[in-house]
Amino acid sequence: MLSDLRIRAADRLRYIQVLLEIVYTFKHEPAHLLDHLMQEMNIKRLLSYHVVEDQCEKIFPKNFKCRKNDELLYMLHKMGFSARELCVMFGLNNLNAVYVKCHRINKKLNDTETPVKQDSE
Repeated sequence: MLSDLRIRAADRLRYIQVLLEIVYTFKHEPAHLLDHLMQEMNIKRLLSYHVVEDQCEKIFPKNFKCRKNDELLYMLHKMGFSARELCVMFGLNNLNAVYVKCHRINKKLNDTETPVKQDSE
């Protein structure tokens, strides 16, 4: 357990170092700086550096059908990430996309939790 925490802490420190290196290298070229930062702040990188953890199994039932990225987006939204932050992480262009995805997943989750009553005719 302790070694796992050390590995995660080291990964997170490495991520900060990567971001600092990008800022130092491209601080006089704003367009390139933005491009490189956007590449580093996507969900795959954040997961690989253990900045965010995939805990979707705690929220979603095993038979829940949804794209993995949508599950991650919903999980992070529930954890308190803003729609703006999620747009950056997932490469979405507007805030409404986040709200629509979360609303649809929430509806699916509620539909799977409540069994459908069938008439016995």
